[in-house]
Amino acid sequence: MTEINQPSMKTPRMWAGAALGLCALMAGCSNPNPNGGNPTAAAKNAGNFATTVFLGDSLTAGFQNGSLLDTQQPHGWAPLVGTQAGFTVVQPLIAPPGTPAVLHLKSVGPPAVVTRGLDVTTGRDNPTVQATGLAVPGALVNDVLNTAPSLAPTTPQEMGFEVQWNGKPG
Repeated sequence: MTEINQPSMKTPRMWAGAALGLCALMAGCSNPNPNGGNPTAAAKNAGNFATTVFLGDSLTAGFQNGSLLDTQQPHGWAPLVGTQAGFTVVQPLIAPPGTPAVLHLKSVGPPAVVTRGLDVTTGRDNPTVQATGLAVPGALVNDVLNTAPSLAPTTPQEMGFEVQWNGKPG
């Protein structure tokens, strides 16, 4: 009886693996700087982030301690990313005591006793500055993608008036 050598199933896989490895090796040997070794050309094409706008929810707005407050907002993720990337994020900073007023821990308990201040904020620290951090606590992705400004404003918010908070909207 004569034996016939049939190719094993491992042979096509081996060739495919070798071809994939060769492609990875060739890609790894490419020039990492496509500008011909000129780093200044790469720096010129790095992008212009002078008008970067952040849209999002409470995390993007810098909502901490149950409140938006000018001393807490700059510690949100958007300004930190902006600082690391070398551009400025202008936030609509809210004057003390915040909106709604910040939470205060009165006793660690048990149970913990937490109260909210009753003062009302005066609104933004500087309402004349154009904010680039346009995040709204409680916003959903659907809100960001599908909400358009009204052509005929009818509410105080649409007309640009500040809304006062005292623990409740209104």
